[in-house]
Amino acid sequence: MGGIWSYWRSGCAALLLAAAGTLSAQELIFVDDFETRFSDFPATDGEAARFLTQATFGPTWAEIQSLRSSGYSAWLDAQMAAPASRIVPYLDFIAALPEPVFQNARLEGWWINALQGEDQLRQRVAYALSQILVVSDQSAALDIQAYSVAHYYDLLIDNAFGNYRTLLGEMTRTPAMGTYLSMIANRAPDVALNIRPDENFAREILQLFSIGLIMLNPDGTPVLVDGEPLPSYNQFNIKTFAHAFTGWHFAGCVDFNFCGPGGGASVGWTQPMQPFDAFHHTEPDADPDNNDFLLGFSRPPGGNAAGNLELALDNIFSHPNVGPFLARRLIQNLVTSNPSPAYIARVGAVFNDNGSGVRGDLGAVVRAILLDVEARVGHLDHPQTFGKVREPILRQTHLWRAFGAAAADGRYREHNPEQHYAQAPNRSPSVFNFYLPDYQAPGEIATADLYSPELQIATETFVTRTANKLVGLSVFDHVGSPFQQNPPPDRVLIDFTAIQGLAADPNDLLDHLDVLLLNGLMSAQMRGVLLPYLQAIPFTAGNDPGGRRRTWEALHLIITSPEYSVQK
Repeated sequence: MGGIWSYWRSGCAALLLAAAGTLSAQELIFVDDFETRFSDFPATDGEAARFLTQATFGPTWAEIQSLRSSGYSAWLDAQMAAPASRIVPYLDFIAALPEPVFQNARLEGWWINALQGEDQLRQRVAYALSQILVVSDQSAALDIQAYSVAHYYDLLIDNAFGNYRTLLGEMTRTPAMGTYLSMIANRAPDVALNIRPDENFAREILQLFSIGLIMLNPDGTPVLVDGEPLPSYNQFNIKTFAHAFTGWHFAGCVDFNFCGPGGGASVGWTQPMQPFDAFHHTEPDADPDNNDFLLGFSRPPGGNAAGNLELALDNIFSHPNVGPFLARRLIQNLVTSNPSPAYIARVGAVFNDNGSGVRGDLGAVVRAILLDVEARVGHLDHPQTFGKVREPILRQTHLWRAFGAAAADGRYREHNPEQHYAQAPNRSPSVFNFYLPDYQAPGEIATADLYSPELQIATETFVTRTANKLVGLSVFDHVGSPFQQNPPPDRVLIDFTAIQGLAADPNDLLDHLDVLLLNGLMSAQMRGVLLPYLQAIPFTAGNDPGGRRRTWEALHLIITSPEYSVQK
C-alpha cells in the first residue's frame, strides 16, 4: 500500500512542479491580451475537453464537438440560461414510490444531476459553492434531514449565477445552516439566566464564507503592517455579529423556547427561518467595543431581527476582502490551486463590478474565471505551477459521463462515495470542508510554497481505495464485461462498446482516450509506456470480442495514473 501511495502522490507532486524554468512573464498578462492569445472557439478537441473539464462534471465526446461548433461564450450563455436541475424533486419521486427518504436518496439525486443534468455549469458551480458555504449531513441534527440538506444544496444551484449578497442572505436563513452552525434558537443575552449569544455562525461566516482571517489586497495577497498580516476582524466583531444574529427559529414555531419535533408545531426544515423579535438583542452593549461591525462601522441600537440581520450581512458583503477571497476559492475549485495574484485581481474586479455597476454577480465571476487568459493557456505559460489535483469523486463523474454510465432501472445507488474517496456531497467532517484551501503537501510542494488542497485527503488508505474503485468501475462494471453476464437492474455499467473498434490500432485508441480523459495532454513518456503494453494484448482472444480487454486496460491505466490525477 505504501508503495502505491508514494508513487501516486510523488507523481502528482512532480507534475505540479514540472521543471520549466522560472515563472513566465505571462504571469502578469492582462485581460486585453485575451483576443490575441486564443480564439473564442477551441482550436482542438483537446482544448474543448480541457474547458469542459473545468466547467462540468466531465466532458463527453458529443459535448466536445458541440463546444467546438458553438464557442466558449455561446456555450456559457446557453448554460446560464438552462433550467436548473434540483435534488428535492428526486426526493419527492422516491417518497412517491413509496420508499423511505434518507440521505441515500439525496446522494442519488446528486449523481443524476451531476451525470445527466443539462445545466452542467450550474451543477459544477453549485458543487464548488457547497465546499465554501459548508453544510454537512455528518451533523447529528441533519443526519436524518435529507430534505433539509437537499433544499440547502438546491439553494446553491438556484443562486449559482445570482448575486452573492442574495446567496448569503438565503443561506443564512436556511434551517440547515441554522442547525449546523447553531444560529437557530440563538437568543439575546440574559445575565440572570447566564445566557450569551452563540458565536458559531458569526465566526464562520467571517472566516470561511466571506472575508477570511486577514486583510487582503485586491490581488489576494495579504496586507502587511510592519511585515505582519493585518487581521480582518477581532473577537469584538464576532460578539457584535452574534448579537445581531439572535432571535431566529424554525418556520412554523409558535414558541421560541419549545419548538421542534414534539414541540406542538410543524417544523419548517425546508423553509426559511422566522424571526422572533422578543428574543432578538436590540440594546447597545455597555462596552462600546461589543457594538463594532467591520471596518469601523458601529451597530446602531434598536431595530428588529430581520432588519439587523440585513444590516449585518450588508456590512460583511461590502468588505473589500470578499471579491479576492471568493475569487481565489472558486478558481481553486474549478481551474488551478495556485492562481497568480493577477488572475485573482482580475476576477475580484469583476466581483466588485460586473461592468454594469453591480457587485457580487456570480454569473459574471464564473464567466471571468473560465474565460481568463490564465484559465485557457496557463498550463502552457507556467506549467510548473498551474493545475490542480482532481477531486477523487470528480474522477468517477468524469468516467461515468464519458462512457454513459447507467443502470437498467435508471438510478445511481452510489450511496457512500466517501468510503472510497474521503469525500461526498454535503458530507464533510467539519465546516472546514474535506481539505483546506491553504494546505501544502509536505515535501516539494511545501518547499516551493505552493498549495495542493486535494492532497490533504490523499492518504495511503484513500489513494489505494480510489484506485481500486476506479479499476472496478472500468474493468468489471462495463457493458459486456465477462464479470457482469447477468447484471442486476441496479448495477451501473459504463459503455465503451462504441470505441472498442479503435483498439484494433492502439494508437487510435490512445488518441481518443487522450482527448476524452487527458484533454490531449498525454506525455510522450506515458504514451511510450502504454502503447507497447496494449500492442502486446491480442486484439481478439477468447471471449474478448473486438478488443474489449485492450480498451479496459487502457482505460483503467489512464484513470489511475498520476498524469490523469492532475488537472492541467
